[in-house]
This record gives sequence, C-alpha cells and structure tokens, in this order.
Amino acid sequence: MSKIEINEYVRTNKGRIGKVAEIRLGFNKDLQVYQDIYILDNGLWTILDYIANHSKQLIDLIKVRRFCKWI
Repeated sequence: MSKIEINEYVRTNKGRIGKVAEIRLGFNKDLQVYQDIYILDNGLWTILDYIANHSKQLIDLIKVRRFCKWI
C-alpha cells in the first residue's frame, strides 16, 4: 500500500468512507508505539491498521451492492 496523503479518500475495514483532513502522530497504549492517526473530514479518525483501501478518486472505493434483497 502506498503512502496515504491529505485529501485522499479512505475506506475503513467497517465500510466507512471519509476524506483525510489531517495526519497526526499519536501514541498507541496497547502496542506502546507511536503511529500515524488519520483524522477524517466527517469527524472520525483511524489508524493504518484499520484502513482497507485508499484512493484520490471516491468512485474507486464504492462497492456495488445488490439492493433487490431489501425491496
């Protein structure tokens, strides 16, 4: 995976999509290491371990779903 930059779109492993607004260095108490924290424009934040995919184009992150099962 290439380096994630500001203004890129990311998809988390839980399916949430957001645009990276800020990258900070934070301390992970569980692993006792410093790592990058990605703050998204929708108020969420994530770390690299939870990012499934990233792209400059939003359309690259959208998955096609079957809507007929809800109709």
